[in-house]
Amino acid sequence: MLLHLRSVQETARKQILQAQETQARFANLKRKPSPPFKIGDQVLLNRKISKPLDPHPSSTPTNWDRSEFNESSAQRLSSLNYRPNSLASRCSNPPPPPEIINGEEEYQVEQILDSRNNRRSRRLEYFVDWTGYGPQDRQWVSAADFDDDDSLVIKFHTRHPHKPGFERIQGLNGACP
Repeated sequence: MLLHLRSVQETARKQILQAQETQARFANLKRKPSPPFKIGDQVLLNRKISKPLDPHPSSTPTNWDRSEFNESSAQRLSSLNYRPNSLASRCSNPPPPPEIINGEEEYQVEQILDSRNNRRSRRLEYFVDWTGYGPQDRQWVSAADFDDDDSLVIKFHTRHPHKPGFERIQGLNGACP
């Protein structure tokens, strides 16, 4: 009886290992190898609560696909983890620093690409392209962050009068036809 249980257990163990190897093989078909990060390498970290990608030095590679970033007094990062597919391995040209206006960081908008009425917040938002950043850094920004007479807003609605937010600038003299 004991020999039979051990043979069943051994058979089950072999089948589990074979299933794991098969699953790993198919899971890894479309995966790219993790870039080899060393402590101190610059990586681009996409922080959804912040403006576009910022370069940060990695502090401790914890395993093959995760690394930790120590808290920086300027950026106030607290032990963030990254996924290697969501960042670039090295930062050759660092993005331009934000302008400091009235003690606050401000990023320059290159152009407004789209507008929408956010269903959750019920507020107008603009999809913006940041100056000095790539297309992967574009994001939706509240219309409250723009002035009504902002030239970018007027230019966008002049080209796209059917988009949400057109009514914001209709009253401005000579803004739109």
